Amino acid sequence: MKKPLEPGTENSTPQHHIEAKEHLWNRHGLDDVYFQRDTFVTYLSILGGVSVGVLLTQFLPLIEQLKLSRWHLILYFVASLLLMISTWVMVSWLALTLKMQLRFHIVIPQFIQQFSLCVICLLVTNPAGWLAASSAFLFFTLISNLIYFKTGQWDDWPLNVNKATSINQWVYLFWMLLALAASIHLHFFPSNTNEMIWGIVALAGSILTIIKQHNDIEAERKTFRIP
Repeated sequence: MKKPLEPGTENSTPQHHIEAKEHLWNRHGLDDVYFQRDTFVTYLSILGGVSVGVLLTQFLPLIEQLKLSRWHLILYFVASLLLMISTWVMVSWLALTLKMQLRFHIVIPQFIQQFSLCVICLLVTNPAGWLAASSAFLFFTLISNLIYFKTGQWDDWPLNVNKATSINQWVYLFWMLLALAASIHLHFFPSNTNEMIWGIVALAGSILTIIKQHNDIEAERKTFRIP
């Protein structure tokens, strides 16, 4: 027995179905937001994976330096690991809370920032270069955040959260200038003692950054009621 047609399908034709499928590509809305967020996090996750690979290439050279009693280089290695973790977590969180759109003026500074992170991982056995690359990394972090401000990425945030975020930019500026000064200091006055001192500062800065980011994320989680 022939199944009766459903209401509204009596005049359906193959051409009608083709046109209906074509209209799907014209629908935009919440899915576009999800797509841009997922794409941004995936893109930066891939670059973060490259940083991990670069750091692994320096493992054997690091072992050789440790045999030469340059134990303080472990400080830079661990600081690099913590920096990669904090960067991925923070960028992923920003993708969740900001209007993270696929725009060149947003993507390019982020790419250069991640490229600087790769250079940091490449220079764990060269503390002066590591600190110079860290300064560049923080500089492009500031540039990215400035673009977020100018393009209204933080407009929907409460005033108290925006104020705390603005203060964070001064913290980034302080660490950027300190890393640059440390790099210049090691360039002109290289010694194991100086490298160890700045390595301790770098590791302490990385740990403090993760603690600060954790507190900020938990505060924002309550503000935005994010599970």
